[in-house]
Amino acid sequence: MASIYSNSWLNLAATSSRDGSGGLYHPRNPALSNPLNIQYSDREYTVTDLSAWQRRIEDSPLNHRAWVQQERFLAPRVVHFSYDQIWWQCVEGRASETYPSGLPHYLNSNNNEDLLSLSCPQYGTYANVLHPRWLRWVEGYSKTDITKDSDRLVATAGIASSFMNLLIPQHSVYLAGIMSEHLGISLLWHGTGTPIKLGSSVAPSWSWASVKGGVKFDCGNLEITHPILAPSWYTDSVREDGYPTAMPYEAERRTRPRIASDHFAMSVLQYYDPFSHGIIDPSRGGFIRVRAPLYQIKLTSPGHSQLDNRLQFQQIQVGAHESWPGLDTNHLDDESWYYDPGWSSRKTYFCRFLPKLYPPTETEAEPDGHNDPDGLDRLTPTGLILEPTGKQRGEYQRIGLLSMHMGDTWSKLEQHEFLEDMGDGTYVIDLV
Repeated sequence: MASIYSNSWLNLAATSSRDGSGGLYHPRNPALSNPLNIQYSDREYTVTDLSAWQRRIEDSPLNHRAWVQQERFLAPRVVHFSYDQIWWQCVEGRASETYPSGLPHYLNSNNNEDLLSLSCPQYGTYANVLHPRWLRWVEGYSKTDITKDSDRLVATAGIASSFMNLLIPQHSVYLAGIMSEHLGISLLWHGTGTPIKLGSSVAPSWSWASVKGGVKFDCGNLEITHPILAPSWYTDSVREDGYPTAMPYEAERRTRPRIASDHFAMSVLQYYDPFSHGIIDPSRGGFIRVRAPLYQIKLTSPGHSQLDNRLQFQQIQVGAHESWPGLDTNHLDDESWYYDPGWSSRKTYFCRFLPKLYPPTETEAEPDGHNDPDGLDRLTPTGLILEPTGKQRGEYQRIGLLSMHMGDTWSKLEQHEFLEDMGDGTYVIDLV
């Protein structure tokens, strides 16, 4: 199906229809598609519905269906038959009966980046261009409806295949909804709304597809949909001055910490996909092996955040360090877990992905005694909340995401808690 839609000329979408019986056409008042102009003094103003595209297209019944996403995003041109007028979408712009020459900029603020333009490679096929588009697409796709949870990854196969075929360099591998080229960054997601954790038969615990409901990718105080992070195992992506070569022009203007490959605390050592189909089924032995700092943590006092009224643990302890109320955030992959009275007895760990902590030196230490290369102190330590599977030594499953101010904490674990102690505060473990 991917080749059919990506090689098509035009896709007609019954965007406002809830099922196959709805058809393209709906009773409507043609006058409603005419611009509403108001003359005031010596100037003319146009009354515009700023949410028009969002309500008619993004929030339409058709585009809430997971299987429809590849039809929409792989086609080079789409005509949307909405309930009030016809809309146009292609890689060069959007238009409607109200604005036949193109939507005004205030209705087109995302610059058409939601349309992946996979049939037009001239728009950029390098990983630094396609990867942020993939993350944005996943965030939207995760909110769609699908009848069978087991199809969550299957329904992405067509668009994922098109992505992988265009990637330059072409040594990236598709792993359970994530591209190996940016595997570390892509593991830092959290559920939105009321997430529900699905079984391992759907996806491995570290994949965004293991959660039913919307997801959002997060990385401390960075927006990782702008790829200003370089994967720790991809050393060729860093220039001599320490900046990633994949940094887009808009990111270079941002006043944020610039992260080079050696700033990552986590590195991927190995992944095993027993069937080479990108699912990495844990029940069949699939896993990813990582090297990262690992700490035992204690999560207590679940309650509602004062910031957004979201459920989260109010107290987190990592060694001698305790969380800062109102500043540290945690997201469990299943909201019902916050109500589990047995959390105090569960053994949980924090696997820190970034930033890498540097011991202070006499020449580089700041007045407070901490070394801050490249402004990394502005990054909140961020990583995964893990729980031992109890099946194999050093084998863990993901249960959430944590960002926590924890200082220069170093851990010492027992031998059964890891596969290998690297002697520098990092451990080798398997994630399933």
